[in-house]
Amino acid sequence: MIVSRSDSRFARGYYVIGSNESETRFRVFKIDRLEPYELKIYHDEVEYTSSEMRELLRRIKEAAKSSSKGTKSEEIPIKCALGIAGFVRFFEGYYMILVTTRKRVAQIGPHFVYKVLESHLLYIPNDEVKPASHPDEQRYVKLFQNVDLTSNFYFSYGYELTQTLQYNLALSKPDASEIEELEIDSDKKIIGIIQQSEKKFVWNDYLLQPTRDVLSKEWTITLIHGFIQQVCLNVVGKPVYLTLIARRSQYYAGTRFLKRGSNCKGQVANEVEIEQIVNDASLTHFHENHYTSYVQLRGSVPGFWSQDISKMVPKPQITIDQSDAFAYVAGAHFRSLLKRYGSPVIVFNLVKKKEKKRHENQLTDILKDAISYLNQFLTKEQQIIYTACDMARVSKKKDVLHLLHHLSEKILDKTGIFHNKKNNSLQTGVIRTNCVDCLDRTNTAQFAVFKCALERQLCSLGIIEQKTPDANSHAADILEDMMEDLGDTLAIQYGG
Repeated sequence: MIVSRSDSRFARGYYVIGSNESETRFRVFKIDRLEPYELKIYHDEVEYTSSEMRELLRRIKEAAKSSSKGTKSEEIPIKCALGIAGFVRFFEGYYMILVTTRKRVAQIGPHFVYKVLESHLLYIPNDEVKPASHPDEQRYVKLFQNVDLTSNFYFSYGYELTQTLQYNLALSKPDASEIEELEIDSDKKIIGIIQQSEKKFVWNDYLLQPTRDVLSKEWTITLIHGFIQQVCLNVVGKPVYLTLIARRSQYYAGTRFLKRGSNCKGQVANEVEIEQIVNDASLTHFHENHYTSYVQLRGSVPGFWSQDISKMVPKPQITIDQSDAFAYVAGAHFRSLLKRYGSPVIVFNLVKKKEKKRHENQLTDILKDAISYLNQFLTKEQQIIYTACDMARVSKKKDVLHLLHHLSEKILDKTGIFHNKKNNSLQTGVIRTNCVDCLDRTNTAQFAVFKCALERQLCSLGIIEQKTPDANSHAADILEDMMEDLGDTLAIQYGG
């Protein structure tokens, strides 16, 4: 994509020219630079060939020269870009956010996934109509640029990264009128119905709003924030792709200690959806290849609680800021999980059970009371399942990983895994893991679940036989390294 400027006294605008990778098909739209405050975009719906685009640019240049009545006019290439991340305005005119450099990090089917390496902020209004300088404009620009787009932001041109593989390959896309409903299959398991694009994970959603009704989706890119890593494994002589995708929620986002619990809408702090995809690396097409996936969730305990960081202590005291006797906040949170993932929702609580001084276990009381109250109003199929493990206490008597493996097997029996080539092989429900920070302990527990899921995924693909732990021991070691990288990345993001 090339952004060009047409300069003349009376015709000033940015012409954005987009093409496919082979540069055989082109489209164009114009941004009016004579409007100081509003964003005016003129989108040409016509698709051009290479020769037609050259002719169109020649005509634009001639029109600019004609309107300038002999004054100097030229078409100047401004910036080559790989996608538009959105538009933003502070006190003066609009800026266009361009992604200029990328790095390929994964391939899902025929689609590549990229990490943003460089971006550019392009000011749109012309100098002749530029509004009077506002004293705070540059301060807000610098604050905006503090959000580093090169820090673990990802996008794909053809694959919907905000959705799970199961949704993209298996579940039908409902109309907006169906979003509030829950669809039940013949086995009475509820499969969550979700929108085509999950707004929760679109970090540039606000920036894309000015173009939503003007530009087609092919012009803009959807950014997710989190972690993506893909490794090609050799399992008993067969190439296998192991992919981890972590999607951070844009709602109630913030750094550790400043964001705890949830807001009044049930959106929790440090909420991250993590998906493990395993597929045959020798094939790329979705309709030919076998794909399996498993999804987990982590997030803060839903409720109104915080920690006072005014005192420099290793563990700031947990404070319950407001009681929620009717579990309104927790109800809103778990309702959203039922809509997206279906049932059962399994809550895996890793908070300490017994302490000399009451601290973490306050959160356990909030969580257990809320689940107990909500289950009164849910059907048998929708019941929220609560399980807990005090890892520090268990480690004194038992092997923690062995216990986590045992619990993980039970959880996977309830939720199942997704396999696109097997009938009724869907993941129904989700495991939601939490500790206090949802970092170290949570990462260990989620690794244990993913390790069990990996064995089932390899079995489902026919690569290994069941109960052959030695066959996938190398894959488990690689998964452990990947989960360590994921945990470190999420810890830095949440730590600020």
